[in-house]
Amino acid sequence: MKKAHLNDFLKKPSRVIVAIDRKITDEIVKIISSVSDIIIGVKIGLITFLENNPSEIKHFISTLKEKNLYALADLKLADISHVMIKICEKLHTIGFDGIIAHAFVGRKGALEQLVKVVRKYSLDIFLVIAMSHPGAEEILNTNFEKMLSLTKTLHATGAIVPATMPYYISKAREYLGKQFYLLSPGIGAQGAAPGSALKHGADAEIVGRAILNSPNPIETTRKIAKIHMCVLNERKKETHT
Repeated sequence: MKKAHLNDFLKKPSRVIVAIDRKITDEIVKIISSVSDIIIGVKIGLITFLENNPSEIKHFISTLKEKNLYALADLKLADISHVMIKICEKLHTIGFDGIIAHAFVGRKGALEQLVKVVRKYSLDIFLVIAMSHPGAEEILNTNFEKMLSLTKTLHATGAIVPATMPYYISKAREYLGKQFYLLSPGIGAQGAAPGSALKHGADAEIVGRAILNSPNPIETTRKIAKIHMCVLNERKKETHT
């Protein structure tokens, strides 16, 4: 299955990545297919891996490819290199385009080796350098600067930075420049408004429950997409002034 990269999808009219943390059902497939013209991809979490067998997930990934959508595996890898590499190989076989790993595990004996394997399989890798819930400020986010630096040192594809804490997005964009991609979760259910992360420099917003738990997921997605279009147009104007 041919791999794609996030950059291949950033010309779409919005920057929505739909987060799926539940069983893949016919209804989920219908929703994603109906908005495939405006979203850039789907992020699949651990719960989905527990609710579906590998063949079901692989079939869903094939559907995403047919719809020209990016497939991101969100297992938030955080282990020694041997374990993370084994998981990465499985995700590659299933057909994912990118993976998410925690930056806090560090370089030696962990991410350094994982990044080599990721490049071998032509996968994207995004490092979690801050999280969106309040408790993250107690330990994880206090090491933000170190993990931000590690993202650059390892030449990761980009970083996961919370929409609920936009100052981290601004800091990451300033430090990493435009060569790295920033993905922001926390839109809707966790309190961040659609488009807010884009305004602070994120490349895409990850939206899950705000879409899938809404009475009309397709309409909700299109409303968020319209907000994104407005924000992206404003960013273009600022670039040309």
